[in-house]
Amino acid sequence: MRAFIVLFFSLFLTLSAQCEKPFFESEFVFDPEKIDHGHVHASCIVECPNGDLRTCWYENGT
Repeated sequence: MRAFIVLFFSLFLTLSAQCEKPFFESEFVFDPEKIDHGHVHASCIVECPNGDLRTCWYENGT
C-alpha cells in the first residue's frame, strides 16, 4: 500500500509540473529581396555552450 501511495504522489507531482513555453525566433541569413545569393557551401548550425546558435558557411563566387 505504501508503494502505491508513493507512486501516486510521484505521478501527481510529475503531471503537475509546468514547462516553459519554448522560445522561437527566426530571421533570414541572406537578404530575401536579393535574387541571387551565390552558391553556398558547407552550411551548418550549431548550439554553443551558452545556448546561442551559430551559423557558418562559405560562398563560392562574388
